[in-house]
Amino acid sequence: MFAAAGPYNINEILQIFRKLYPAKAFPANVESEDRDLSQIDNRRGQELLGGWRTLEESLKANTEGLYLA
Repeated sequence: MFAAAGPYNINEILQIFRKLYPAKAFPANVESEDRDLSQIDNRRGQELLGGWRTLEESLKANTEGLYLA
């Protein structure tokens, strides 16, 4: 199962990684990469989780234990 609080794309993820790990080199942005604007009811996830993390918070929590320096 996959859940998200809102739309995003790979370029937004790369931008956040560059901010979190400025000493690390990341690939260039993907050209013509649009956001996935699918509409999915995520209210049940909101209820179960008690709220959503931002994309940046989620990426940081999932990568801070990795060696990215």
